[in-house]
Amino acid sequence: MISIVWMMLAVLQAPAPAREWLTLERDGKPPLRYALLLPDGFDAALPTPVVLAFPPGAQTADVADRALTQYFDAESKRRGFVVVCPIQDTEGGHFFDVGTDGAGGADAIPALLDHVATRVTVEDGRFLVCGPSNGGISALHVATLWPQRFRGVVAFPGYLPVLDDGAALAPLTRVPIALFAGGNDNPTWLERTEQTRARLAQLGAVSIDATVFAGESHRPASLDGGVRVFDQLEHMRCAAVLDALHDAAAKADGARYFELFTQDAVFIGTDATERWTLPQFKAYAEPFFAQGKGWTYVPQERHVEVRGDCAWFDERLDNAKYGATRGSGALTRGADGRWRIAQYVLSMAVPNEKAAKVVEVIRGR
Repeated sequence: MISIVWMMLAVLQAPAPAREWLTLERDGKPPLRYALLLPDGFDAALPTPVVLAFPPGAQTADVADRALTQYFDAESKRRGFVVVCPIQDTEGGHFFDVGTDGAGGADAIPALLDHVATRVTVEDGRFLVCGPSNGGISALHVATLWPQRFRGVVAFPGYLPVLDDGAALAPLTRVPIALFAGGNDNPTWLERTEQTRARLAQLGAVSIDATVFAGESHRPASLDGGVRVFDQLEHMRCAAVLDALHDAAAKADGARYFELFTQDAVFIGTDATERWTLPQFKAYAEPFFAQGKGWTYVPQERHVEVRGDCAWFDERLDNAKYGATRGSGALTRGADGRWRIAQYVLSMAVPNEKAAKVVEVIRGR
């Protein structure tokens, strides 16, 4: 079931960008080969989104080469992403296995990520991870082992091999997850992918996107060319900005907090008078940050939509003082390729049955 034959469904007409095949030497362990795709105008000093892309099937070089052509080459170049694709040289090995002799499996991944970080300034210091079929299984597996290294997982399709252990997915509840599947896929793949989504939901995952393409096969044709895959990766980049915002606020890190906004951003608070430009918001907040006083809002659920260089979001938050609140707004992608917040609206989540009483309090009755 897990070991499947990789068959190419579509071949892109555009020539593939040049890619490097490199080798990571590891002390006392077999080397790891990987493909590296760099976008046009790549500058190692600038923060760049980096995708760890696992190949499907046997996860060998020839399979990886076809998968990179089908899903990653064109969009990574167009959108300015770096793609890192490790391969298996061990017969029968997979990246969702644990290599007993260090030759295969996921054990080499932390060293690979550290190695890539010496050559690329990784945006947010964390990677995105994805893959089709066995690559999707690998992506989920690796993310559960080192969730702190990743800021989003896209599996198309994919599930966790140890799904029967519900706790195994717990590390991913704070990591955005996207699952794609074809409606005509093998029932086992569909069932296991759906079980993964359901388990994550039961565990209280903040962000899960799941799409089944009706009438499509194991590797849905709707994903050919990689546009839908990279759209999801852009969603996850935006989510990382929002996570960074809440983290900076909780730590009273004003410099990092305000760097996440555009220069013409607007913050709208819960009071009817609170519509602040960025300079006005700084004037209000910086005295609190200077005293080490921040505010903590913990995301409980989040939705992000991206259209070109614009994105909008809504998120359900929890605050110790105000309880259930909601944040919504918009982000824009600048000339430097980075997403920043153009508008943030913080509002109280008032239950409908209590709204009338709240209105009375506001009106002073």
